[in-house]
Amino acid sequence: MPGHRAAYVVAVWLAGAGSVLALDRPIDGLKLVLRRSSGFTEKLVFVSSDPNVPFPVRGSADDPATGTPGGALVELFSTAVPAGVMLPAPAAGWSARRVRTGSFRFLHHDAPDAFSAIRSIVLRQGRSIRMVGRSTGLPLSGPQGAVGIRFTTGTLRSCALFGPGTVRLDREGVFVAQEASAAAIPDCSNASLGGTSTTTTSTTLPGACGDGVVNQPSEECDGTAPSMCTSTGFSCGPPGFSTACRCCSYGGFGTQLVGCCNPYSILIPTPDSGGICIHTRCDPPFDCSGTDQCEPDGTCCSPAGATCLFALLGYPVGLNACCPGLECRGPSPYGVGCCVPDGAACTNDAECCTTHCGGAGACERCRPGGAACTSPFECCSLSCNTSGACNACAPAGASCLDSTTCCSGSCNASTFACNP
Repeated sequence: MPGHRAAYVVAVWLAGAGSVLALDRPIDGLKLVLRRSSGFTEKLVFVSSDPNVPFPVRGSADDPATGTPGGALVELFSTAVPAGVMLPAPAAGWSARRVRTGSFRFLHHDAPDAFSAIRSIVLRQGRSIRMVGRSTGLPLSGPQGAVGIRFTTGTLRSCALFGPGTVRLDREGVFVAQEASAAAIPDCSNASLGGTSTTTTSTTLPGACGDGVVNQPSEECDGTAPSMCTSTGFSCGPPGFSTACRCCSYGGFGTQLVGCCNPYSILIPTPDSGGICIHTRCDPPFDCSGTDQCEPDGTCCSPAGATCLFALLGYPVGLNACCPGLECRGPSPYGVGCCVPDGAACTNDAECCTTHCGGAGACERCRPGGAACTSPFECCSLSCNTSGACNACAPAGASCLDSTTCCSGSCNASTFACNP
């Protein structure tokens, strides 16, 4: 066949005793739209009606639904961002259909999230490819110049470059281009698409989860290369676990818990049916949660200011013990926090149990009954009355951490309130 229809690149790499053929084919691009609104809503649209878009054989390694490793990868490069960006479309979102011609479809209604920023992809054999994303990938902080796009399923790659003569609008927040010609580029390498590297995945040994590089369609992240995970507030699942090299969450308010939890964890449910997992051990490949510190014996401890007692539905839930030298009796936004005890060295008020670091660089000692107070944490009884004076002991119903502060001599271990 004349022209670019026959000018695809077949690259061969050897791995062990086997060999793999990779199809590298530039295609005509009907349109590419990247847009970010003033409210930071983003949209990506790419359409090609080129009948020569590579189409995976169903059930083969290139099948995005069932292949090995499965899924697809959308990459964009621009003159402004030559390093490029990656937008994975994982295998779980793909399905195959047979109508008049074969087709594959990716659908993810909740995009953009940790699973994918791609909303939909429809690949029709011998007809077209159309994709819609809810993230542009590129920051669009100014004109992009030219934009290249590459689509990979297994060993099949198609691409288009929207360069001079195709660009209709290019300014901060928007890039619109039409009618890109496949003949404008020789192959789908980074260099042909305006990227910084001439190395292509068709000429390198296959990567693996744990090599620190996002280099497979199935990967959303990889160790220190978290890709889209950090931009959405999620973390990267460690190798060897079910969420390996996939975006997952340690949980939190406004997020769903998606499997980054250490097997040794305290799970705090949140109102959105998600949760926060607090790691109690730091055995590799896991670490402690948030600001918690890893002790030599493999346990996690909480530093000054971290929550050690969490208020859940009115009941306290014990979290990790405070790190050596600290006590669990200071203020915390979520309950009771770890703090520097009375008389110990300090650098600021916030780290002291009494909330006061004295001029001598030591935490102020708790105040006895009758002393002026503005906070219960200033009082030895942990009880400051409405007159602004410390109670000699905490009355019934007042908060307590142990029985010694209660007037009744009894602190309810379930509610952490003084018994009558």
